Amino acid sequence: SSGVPKRFWYFFDYCIEYKKQVGKDGKHTVGHYIRLKGLLKNFQSNLEWSDLTDQFYQRLCEYCEDDGHSLAYIGKHITYIKAVLNLAVDERIEAAIRVNTRNWKAYNTIKRVTTLSYDELQSLYDLDLSEEPSLDKARNLFYFACWYAFRPSDFTKLGGANIEEDSIVIRARKTSRNSALKEDLILPLVTPINKLMDRIGGVPDTVSAQYMNRLLP
Repeated sequence: SSGVPKRFWYFFDYCIEYKKQVGKDGKHTVGHYIRLKGLLKNFQSNLEWSDLTDQFYQRLCEYCEDDGHSLAYIGKHITYIKAVLNLAVDERIEAAIRVNTRNWKAYNTIKRVTTLSYDELQSLYDLDLSEEPSLDKARNLFYFACWYAFRPSDFTKLGGANIEEDSIVIRARKTSRNSALKEDLILPLVTPINKLMDRIGGVPDTVSAQYMNRLLP
């Protein structure tokens, strides 16, 4: 349509105004579009239609997960981004028509969380990676994180200072980038982690979440 803005952020505002008029869920729908706009602005302020690639989708999911968003809530973000795209396609915006979201998972199905059994964790611990120091480093940190259900934002900040007597002390980030738990988490050092620390001489070396994802299958 002639009066419809073509650039991504201008169209996003147009979409919000449009949803105020026809949104199925009323204020709740509009509110989520507004929250999504703020999240995307923080994630990538110069966003254009051409940036909406599979790599963007993966990075956004990781960004939201590191921020403590549930899988269902991340899935809702993706659903609303697709709704913006669908409206842009209906308005015949060429740059939006070229966006391919075929590999973007639907609401609440972003990924399946697989729980490792104790035997699988033990097999991971026993794996000889002495010839692969990078994989060995990633394995040690992943094993450590599994026992405490740490998010990347937690385990990438580990260090010797986090160990106090028979406990690990960490301040976990929760919910949003601007909030954190007021009190430290004090977690007991369980036997498998004590064995790991004895074997490697302390807390595992930290690596970035992106580096970890590249190394782990």
